Amino acid sequence: WEEHPLVRAALPIADALDGRHAVVLHSLSTSGAAQRLAAQINENAKQASFAVTAPEALHNCVEGLASVDPQDWTLVFMSDEDDPPSLRAALNTTMGYFSNLEFNCIPFPAAGDNRHERTLSRLLLSDLVSLFLAAVRGVDPTPLETISDLKSNQPRVAVEVTGSAAESGES
Repeated sequence: WEEHPLVRAALPIADALDGRHAVVLHSLSTSGAAQRLAAQINENAKQASFAVTAPEALHNCVEGLASVDPQDWTLVFMSDEDDPPSLRAALNTTMGYFSNLEFNCIPFPAAGDNRHERTLSRLLLSDLVSLFLAAVRGVDPTPLETISDLKSNQPRVAVEVTGSAAESGES
C-alpha cells in the first residue's frame, strides 16, 4: 500500500503540515475539496486549518499572513487545470511570494482526466492527509471531544425545514 500514488502524495503533505496552522488558498472550482481538507485536518488531526477562496484570498488573507511567523504556518494551494490561466498564475505567484518569505508552501496535487476525477482524487487525498497527519502527531482521530462538549452545553435549536420547525442538536 505504501506504493499507491495517493499514499505517496499524502505522507509528505502530512509531514509538512505537522505542528503548523494550515491555510488552504483555493480556486472556486476546488472549494469542496479545499473545505474538506481544512475540515478533516481540524477534526482528525486536531490541528487548526482554514480554507479561503481566490481571488478574494489573494488580497485579504495575504495581508494577515504577511504579519505572522512563517514557521508556524503551511500554505496549501489548490486549483484545477480547467481554472482560468490568470487565476492559476495568480495562485502560483502568491505561492512564490510566500515561499520567499520562508512560508512552507505546498501545491495540492490531483489526478484524473476530467474535473470530476480530479475532485474525487483531491477528496480522497484530503482524507488520507488528515489521517496521516493525525498519526504523525500521535493523535487519535476518532474522539470528537470538543464537538461533544460544545453540543452537550448548547441548547437544542429549532431549525426551519421546508416550512416546519424540527428539533436539532445534530450537526
